[in-house]
Parts: sequence; structure tokens; C-alpha cells
Amino acid sequence: YARRTAVPATYVAMSFNAGSAADPVDKRGLEGLTMALFDEGTAKLTGQDLAEASERLGANLSVGGGDDRSTFTLSALTANLAPSLDLLRQVMREPAFNPADLERVRTQTITGIRQAMRSPQGIAQRTLTPELFGADSAYGGVSTIASVSGITRDDLIAFKDSWIRPDNGEVFVISDKPLADIVKELNAAFGDWKAPK
Repeated sequence: YARRTAVPATYVAMSFNAGSAADPVDKRGLEGLTMALFDEGTAKLTGQDLAEASERLGANLSVGGGDDRSTFTLSALTANLAPSLDLLRQVMREPAFNPADLERVRTQTITGIRQAMRSPQGIAQRTLTPELFGADSAYGGVSTIASVSGITRDDLIAFKDSWIRPDNGEVFVISDKPLADIVKELNAAFGDWKAPK
């Protein structure tokens, strides 16, 4: 937590110990595909609804991953923090993972793999990583057309349930509000979130 007083804005990052290193060997690309689909729609809101609500609130939601972390980031006007945190809650805890969105994002991902395999740099990166770390290691795998093609909606749900959970994450905040107020707002949005048993 860090406190700022000049700008009436709050930044929240929820970072989970996951990342592409959490991909099963036979499902390389699962974390990337899952993270790309979190903000495509929720149980109650379409992707368009999310975009409109974010714009109305002056909030910005982003989702991303790396080798070891999967992160959800919210930039919000402090005056609109509660409804902005509710949007973040819906994205993180109630993603729709609609089949049509999955197929669209899968197609985009496969197109990206094909494009990477047309450049010397892309070929080198996709070939060198397994050679350096071993194809079966957490850091040595690369997504392939076959691995991405085989990912199902159930795989997305399993990834979310296994890795995007309250006992596997950390919260980072920068705000102009006092810490006690931020904790109260976070508890209102996420306080009932329990780790699966």
C-alpha cells in the first residue's frame, strides 16, 4: 500500500502466483488464453457492457500474465472506487468464458503463433526456450497450434479455480484514500471470497 494525495485516483493490482509456468505440459497457452478471456464478459455483463461501465466510471481494467504471475489491474477514480471494484470482482470471480469468445480469442492466438513462425526472431524464440529449459519444464514449453486448439472451456474454468483464488494472490494499492478506507472497500467487494477446499 502507498498513499498519494495529489490525484484522486486509486490503483489496485491483484497478482496471483500462476503465469504461463502454471500451464500443463499438454495445454501450453492455457494461462494466456484464460487471461485473455476474463474481461470478454461476465455472468451478468457482456464485453461491451464492461467497456461501457468502465468508461462511465472513469475506470480502466486490464488483465495480463507473465511467466510466474497472472495479474488483474484496476485504475479508478477514487470517488467511483466501490462500483469500479465491483466490476473487477465480476471479471475475476464471474467470468463467462463464452464459447464464441473462446473461439474468437483462440483464432487470434493461433494466428499469432503462425505469424511468429514466419519470422527468424519468432522461430528462434519458440525453438530456443525448449532447448534451454527442456520442453517438459515449466519454463521450457511454448504454446503450439495443437496445444491451443485442444483447450476447452472446462480447462479455462479449471485454471481459474486452481490459480485465481484468494489464498494464491497478493493485493497492491496506490491511493489518495487512507488504508483503512481502502481495506473497507476491498472487503466489501471481495470479503466473502473463500478459497476452495
